[in-house]
Amino acid sequence: MTVFILFLLLVLVVLVGAMLYVPRRLAKLLGLKNKKLLYILFAIGTISIPVSMILHRMAPGGISSTYYVFTTAWMGFFLYVTLLLLCEHLLGLFLKLPKRASGIGVIALAVVISAYALWNGPP
Repeated sequence: MTVFILFLLLVLVVLVGAMLYVPRRLAKLLGLKNKKLLYILFAIGTISIPVSMILHRMAPGGISSTYYVFTTAWMGFFLYVTLLLLCEHLLGLFLKLPKRASGIGVIALAVVISAYALWNGPP
C-alpha cells in the first residue's frame, strides 16, 4: 500500500506541474485573455485521475471501472497535449511558428492520436 501511495503522489506532482504549464501555454498560443476556464478544466481532470485510481482499487467493477477508463483516456489525451506543447515550444525556439495555428495544431494532433489509441487499444 505504501508503494501505491508513493506512486500516486509522484503522479499527482507531475500532473500538477503539467496542469500549470499546459493551460498557460495553450492560452498564450490561442490568444485567450481569460485562462480561468482552462485552469478549471485541467484542475478537474487532474484531480479526477487519482480519485478514479483510488475508487477503482477500493471497489473494482461497475461505475468505478467506467470512471477509471474515462479518466485514463483523459490522462492519455493530457499527456499527448503536454508532449506536443513541449515539442512546439522547442520548435518555436528555432522556427517562427504562427501561434494560433500551432495551438490548434497541437490540440488537433492530440485528438487524432488519442482517438487512434482508443480505437486500436485493448477492449
